[in-house]
Amino acid sequence: RTIAQNPMTSPLLLERRLNAATTVLARSMFIQTQDTPNPSSLKFLPGRAVLEGGGTVDIPNITAAKGSPLAKVLFRIEGVKGVFFGPDFITVTKYDDEGFEWKLMKPEIFASIMDFFNSGLPVINEG
Repeated sequence: RTIAQNPMTSPLLLERRLNAATTVLARSMFIQTQDTPNPSSLKFLPGRAVLEGGGTVDIPNITAAKGSPLAKVLFRIEGVKGVFFGPDFITVTKYDDEGFEWKLMKPEIFASIMDFFNSGLPVINEG
């Protein structure tokens, strides 16, 4: 389990593993992670709706991200290869290169998801 303060107010990040799940606490938002069968993909559970109407949206590359402000933010993180949205989760897929490790990418993904949901922007633009 990982517990972190808002990265904007504290550079301190305490990391502690508990099973295969991770939790981050910041601004009263809990984000958990779950491993997937694909070691290059990690599921992020922000504890709130991701796609308000349900369903799923696959954004396999940055070109396909033009209709999603959240996907655009996530693709700015070095190593992100793809993004998949579900009703209450975000799955991020990283490139298989050895230089991209979850332990280095997760804090930036956590911060990006927290900041995005605090912004009030839609996950997917209407129209």
